[in-house]
Amino acid sequence: MKSNLIIVLFAAVLTALIGQFALNMRDDMVTRSNLSVLQDIVRNTLGRTERSIDQSLTQIGALYEKGQIECGKQTSSVINDFMLTSSNIKEVAFVIDGQPCVTDRQNSVLVDVNTLLSDAISARNENITLKVAKFSNLIGLVLSWQLSPSEQVVVYLNTDTLVFDALPFAIRDTANLEVAMLDGTMLGFLRMDAVKQPEDILIDLPSERYPLRVKLTMSQATMDSWRSEMSILSKAIGGLGLFGIFLLVGRGLMPSETSARSVRRILKSGQIIPYFQPVYGVKAGDLIGFEVLARRTAKNGSLLPPSTFIPLIEKHGLDDMLLEVLLRETAKNMRAVIDQPHIVTMAFNATPKQLSRDGFVPWLTDLLAKVKLPCDRLILEITERDPISDLTTLQKNISALHDLGIAIAIDDVGTGHNGLSSIHQLQADYLKIDKLFVDGVVIDSHAAGLVKMLTSIGAEYGMKIIAEGVETEDQLEALRRLGVDELQGYYLAKPMSAVDAVIELAHHRAVRTKMILAEGLMPNDQQIAKSA
Repeated sequence: MKSNLIIVLFAAVLTALIGQFALNMRDDMVTRSNLSVLQDIVRNTLGRTERSIDQSLTQIGALYEKGQIECGKQTSSVINDFMLTSSNIKEVAFVIDGQPCVTDRQNSVLVDVNTLLSDAISARNENITLKVAKFSNLIGLVLSWQLSPSEQVVVYLNTDTLVFDALPFAIRDTANLEVAMLDGTMLGFLRMDAVKQPEDILIDLPSERYPLRVKLTMSQATMDSWRSEMSILSKAIGGLGLFGIFLLVGRGLMPSETSARSVRRILKSGQIIPYFQPVYGVKAGDLIGFEVLARRTAKNGSLLPPSTFIPLIEKHGLDDMLLEVLLRETAKNMRAVIDQPHIVTMAFNATPKQLSRDGFVPWLTDLLAKVKLPCDRLILEITERDPISDLTTLQKNISALHDLGIAIAIDDVGTGHNGLSSIHQLQADYLKIDKLFVDGVVIDSHAAGLVKMLTSIGAEYGMKIIAEGVETEDQLEALRRLGVDELQGYYLAKPMSAVDAVIELAHHRAVRTKMILAEGLMPNDQQIAKSA
């Protein structure tokens, strides 16, 4: 009896020691994981800032190549058009032979350019300088590029979104994130309040190309409170026996959700499902296609938005795997629509990096054949979150896709990294107007002017214009007057499951058939055939 008691006590002590060791190991791993997350936040924030500057410089360079940087009657028009196609540029000034051009667009930021730039800091390219400037209650970045001895362009960039929503919710009120010039001038920040927090943890990353740095600071107490704690029940289970201890150790050693392994598991497990947002033709009101959007199902059955998982997929280079999941699930769940004689298109997002890969077209062709998804039903929307790094291969692949009958759309026109300069180069079939401009089409003459310009470009190059994010009847009517070809948005229909999409299409066609019979309307496909 006594020996048994000793054995039990020994087992209890050993279990407690192993459990404590496992918990300490888990805490250490979680701390390292959280530190890695903080480093990613700093790198991503710096990258976002650099991309904003890069995009502006690319647009300035395009103006210079066209010979449009000059003082004259057309200067004001050139500047206005330039700003319409630049989502983050708020003011522009041309400086010729040291003198700012006189235009009808006067402003309080660039009114005295030479004085403003007197203490600007040079980038690695000494012809480019940057300086923080305040306009009203906003903080922005003044960017100058001396293109030639006599020609200079100065722009004012809106940078109020550089650090927006960058910190995890758990530390949003107790950590500091700063974007600043090398001289310490603050450009953007989160939680820079009067109470100085201990800087036990410091991550400071300077830019290699621009006089900028991003710094994140927080106290050790904040890091400790952020650490994922074991539940009381789990700790109790851990004290009951070795099995519970090994369970806790196993949980501590599992890869974090940000790892490539976890993302692959999510993609393979069926958690990612397609949702379908209808696209309608403006002239006849027909439902002519769907944009296929990725959604993730949570354990409680709710849907998680793309912002919670798409960045992780792109970070680990698993874009093709995501596209394959969406294509397979669409082909399986929308078979009733695909097999109909009426052509309803399915639009999928793809990055320039994907479409620039040498083996992308054969891979896609083989996949479409396996899932039995006709090429003439497919639209690939090129997203512009990343720049085009290999234009030659991209153009070759787009030509091959066109030969297969696959259409190409440029998504987020006017707001992405490549902008309007990519329209002619990519030979797209569709241009998609971002919700940013749709929101302002009724109240902002610049937004309406951009839409009108895009419809003119579409008519010239034989492309259709799609407006996304339509939320009101006024927006719909304004877009119709401006000549947009197709529409999508919550005012017309929200993204829906495959089952609801099939029902929606059947109901829509039934209603349209009744209207055609009653009023003699002509279906959209017949209108197209007649016009051809």
